[in-house]
Amino acid sequence: MLLRPDVIFFDYGNTLVKDTEDWFGDIARYLAPLGMELTEDRFRIGKAAAEHYAGRYRQKNGTRTRLEDRFWFNYCKAFLEAAFGEGAGRLAEEMHAVQFFTNEIYPDTHAVLRELRRRGYRLGVISNWEAPTLPSLFERFQITHFFEKILPSRDAEASKPAPLIFQMAMSALAVKPEYAVHVGDSFVCDVEGARGVGITPVWLNERGDAVPDGSSVLQIRNLSGLLSLLA
Repeated sequence: MLLRPDVIFFDYGNTLVKDTEDWFGDIARYLAPLGMELTEDRFRIGKAAAEHYAGRYRQKNGTRTRLEDRFWFNYCKAFLEAAFGEGAGRLAEEMHAVQFFTNEIYPDTHAVLRELRRRGYRLGVISNWEAPTLPSLFERFQITHFFEKILPSRDAEASKPAPLIFQMAMSALAVKPEYAVHVGDSFVCDVEGARGVGITPVWLNERGDAVPDGSSVLQIRNLSGLLSLLA
């Protein structure tokens, strides 16, 4: 049986584009023009401090991130101060606001989005994205025009799998959950999050991992696979 939604929502990272796997290289290349050499030891220390901050924040606040808390800024600040000393924290304002990491668009993204629009589907994006850079990335990859709504967690002040960000996206496109599909690579954020509000999830399971909870879920190995699930 083919899906016939009115709206299809997408995750961004590792769904429409491939996220970096080289955090060390990306941060090193960002810092080099500033005269700062990132060694492997500095990276390890900085990453541990940043993840410690993230863990404490999530323990206190759960999956919801509030804009006024400036999560991504504080993550970068913790990294810089641990790796380079307290004075380096002044760079966090710039670092969190620029794309210092690498994304590459998947080779089938444009073709799939064009075909979905040709078939008459309305498209939106629900992304856990704390920096203010998401609109510029969509422009960079020339995919902005495909979507009626691009909702980062920064604007929603909530992160997947929290219901609020899904509800805000549905409200923006005036669609009920039974007429929506959400496509993403994270089982917890995208599959469980969509299920939690009644949206049909499609798990982009590139590696073919086992379903964590053993449930039945629609799966694709790449974005092109979505087309065979839809009318």
